[in-house]
Amino acid sequence: MKSTIIAASLVVSSGLSLSQTLPSEQRINGSLTAQAFEPVRQALQECTVIVYADERAHIRKIYGMMVSENGEFVTKASEIADVENLKARYAGKLYTELSVIGVDEDWDIALVKIVGLEESQASVMAASSQLPMGSWVISNGASSRERARVRVGVISANTREIPYSGHDLMLGVVLKAVDDGVQITELAEEGGAEGAGLQVGDQLVSVGDTQVSKLADLATSLKGCKAGDKITVKVIRDGEEVVAEVPLTKRPGGAPLTRNDQMSGQFSERREGFPLVIQHDTPLHRRSVGGALLNLDGECVGLNIARATREASYAIPAEKLSEIVIVIRNSH
Repeated sequence: MKSTIIAASLVVSSGLSLSQTLPSEQRINGSLTAQAFEPVRQALQECTVIVYADERAHIRKIYGMMVSENGEFVTKASEIADVENLKARYAGKLYTELSVIGVDEDWDIALVKIVGLEESQASVMAASSQLPMGSWVISNGASSRERARVRVGVISANTREIPYSGHDLMLGVVLKAVDDGVQITELAEEGGAEGAGLQVGDQLVSVGDTQVSKLADLATSLKGCKAGDKITVKVIRDGEEVVAEVPLTKRPGGAPLTRNDQMSGQFSERREGFPLVIQHDTPLHRRSVGGALLNLDGECVGLNIARATREASYAIPAEKLSEIVIVIRNSH
């Protein structure tokens, strides 16, 4: 029933000709559209935490979502990992002392306590995060200090794993194609390959579980890996097979940008390596993740964890989020 009401309220009779453009307030995230989601906005307001990293608490770093009645909230861990003196605003009040209870690196989720806050409104978890394709979902937009603003979108893909692509990793070698395979021509100084004992002139046999006979095979071999992992590399040297365990490191400057990336604006630095995500098309900014993803009843179906591309944002399903919070609490 609510879906019908929302849909009806979004129908605007504007009398536009084909040569005119739709006024900004009538677009999917315009002010008139947002009015239709006012009841959900209020639910979002009650559970939203604004996290700051700057000294004056003027520039939002990321959002958080309340998960308890005594000031505990969850947020995207990698965005606050290297930040000192975190601050948070909840219910219009600024708090200058936060304590990170624990982090789940697999899911990129941190559980944080606002010191001195003993009464808060936890987000109401939905009975199920499984929504039909095309279902409306609501997230935080560019909220002010006092008022949450909504961004809306729809579920746009099946819930699934987003593995590491390996595109931002390197072995620390320069390769060239030769008649019978791929050969190392240079080693990065103090790189993983040099430290593992690989040498110029070595011919690659395999990297991990992937047989390497052409340059493109190397990219395939790193799928599912992350920086810090060690990978088994087999080479032929002077007619004999040599095996090395090579630590993977991040490429300087990160992964090469695809054409889609170049048009995507500010996407999250970590946008892969998640065991399970809900995908929706809400146009979030990288600083707009970390907060709740709500259904039309104002219930939490997930935690926005990454702005992935210009047409995709990811959220951790509510059921998994609840499990993660329990595990972090019990382990600290």
